[in-house]
Amino acid sequence: MAEKPRRKDKRRMVLRKGESQRKDGSYDYRWTTRDGKRHSIYAKTLEELREKEDEVANDQYEGIRVEGKTVTVNDIFEMWCNLKRGKTIPFRITSTRTT
Repeated sequence: MAEKPRRKDKRRMVLRKGESQRKDGSYDYRWTTRDGKRHSIYAKTLEELREKEDEVANDQYEGIRVEGKTVTVNDIFEMWCNLKRGKTIPFRITSTRTT
């Protein structure tokens, strides 16, 4: 069974999944987040693009969202609760009365 031919750029460098070379010679990387939204980043060289890809992968691993413009206070609170879950004892609200 024959292997698929690998995609290459104009300099014959092998491109990874999601990478492509644009007509002007720059590179772009496209990926889809878990919620189905597509994102892309651009760079002039393949090395710069791969550094940015690593940053995106690290951010995804750490749970940092890409769409920073649309983050609400509730989203931040949910992320904070998920980070703190299991690390602290839940607090109780108690009232103290003096009689």
